[in-house]
Amino acid sequence: GYGFIGIGSVGFLVTGAGLSGLWLAAIGWFLLSAGREEANMARWNLPGSNPTGSSAFPPVTPSLAGIRVRDAMTLDPLTVPAWVTLDQLLAEGVYRRPLSSFPVVDAAGTFVGLITLARIRPLPVDRRMWTTAGQIAVPAADCPTCAPDDDLAAVVTRMAGSPDRRAVVLDNGRVVGIVSPSDVGRAAARVGAAHAVPAV
Repeated sequence: GYGFIGIGSVGFLVTGAGLSGLWLAAIGWFLLSAGREEANMARWNLPGSNPTGSSAFPPVTPSLAGIRVRDAMTLDPLTVPAWVTLDQLLAEGVYRRPLSSFPVVDAAGTFVGLITLARIRPLPVDRRMWTTAGQIAVPAADCPTCAPDDDLAAVVTRMAGSPDRRAVVLDNGRVVGIVSPSDVGRAAARVGAAHAVPAV
C-alpha cells in the first residue's frame, strides 16, 4: 500500500504521469485501509478494538466497473452450522485456520447469516461455550449477497453500507465464496497494475 502511494505520488509530481499516478496512490490507500481492517480483525482479543470491524471504503467502485465478483472473491469459505458454539468455531475456524469471517448455514445448507471475529470479541469468554454462531450472526437479510457473475463495483457499494463490510456469494442458494475488503483491495491492485503498464 505504501509502495503504491509512493510510486503514484512520485509519478504524479515528478514524471508527469498525471491521473495514472493519482490512480496508483488511490489504490495504495485502499490497500492500507483493507489491511488495517484485516489486522484489527485478527487482533480480536485486544481491548478497545472496533466491535463491528467497520471501516470506510475509499471511493474506488468506478475503477472496478466490469470486474466480476468471481474474479475477486475467496472461493469456498468455511461455512458454520448455526448451532455450532463459539468455542467450537474459534477452535476450528480461527486457531487452526487464519480466518475472520464465516457464513452461517442451517441444516439444509441454506445461508442464514454471517459471523465475524469482531462480533465474537465483545462476548465474555465464559459465554462462548454455550452461545451459538446463529445467535450472534448478522441475519442473511442484513448481509449483502451476490452471484459470481455480478458486477464487483455494485457489490462493493452495498458492502460499504453493511454491518460487517462483507458480501456472501451464492450460486443456486449455496455459499460458494465471500468478498472482503482485502479481496476488493487485491482486485483493485490488479486493475491499477494493468493501467500502469505502458502501451507498447
